[in-house]
Amino acid sequence: MSVSRSCRRGRSAEGSVPTDVSPLVSSIEEHIQAALAPLASAVADLTREVQECKIAQRHVKEELNGRSKTGCDERDRVSDRAVTDWSWLDGEDVSSPDRTTAPWAFQPSTIASMERFDGDPKKWPTFIATFRALVHDILPSNAQRLAVLGQLLSPKLRNGFAGLLADPSMYYELLRRLRRMYGDPQALAKASLAELINLAPL
Repeated sequence: MSVSRSCRRGRSAEGSVPTDVSPLVSSIEEHIQAALAPLASAVADLTREVQECKIAQRHVKEELNGRSKTGCDERDRVSDRAVTDWSWLDGEDVSSPDRTTAPWAFQPSTIASMERFDGDPKKWPTFIATFRALVHDILPSNAQRLAVLGQLLSPKLRNGFAGLLADPSMYYELLRRLRRMYGDPQALAKASLAELINLAPL
């Protein structure tokens, strides 16, 4: 009987777990804090850099928006003038007091940068506004203007108006015909309606 109790006491002593684990916990906490210290510093540095980048980005965006607004205002002014004022198509150049011809300001790259007009009524307002600002108001002679206009028309339109394009005296007549065919509000409405009809169903 005494031997059995002695064996049980031995197993209990051998299999017991220390109850005081505070030194181990303290050691783990110290290691965690030591590892978190440089991480916290790195996070703080990254946060500061991100904030600085955001500030710089905001300044750049504000500056670009300012420039864009100025450019848009100028383009809107030119576009509105070209779309609402058609008196220049009558051949009366003096009707535009703010117009000053400066042939030296015309660059061949202007033609390359402009989109060719293919007869799409939706593109007419932008095309005619750009043409007036960059070509008509810059070049002094109808022969020069007509030559550039011919290059800015699609091959199909160029072939269709070949007779007018061959005669500089027909420059304004060609512009008026283009406006009647593609700049008419009804033509624009029809083109927009056709585009809506042809849209694929969602």
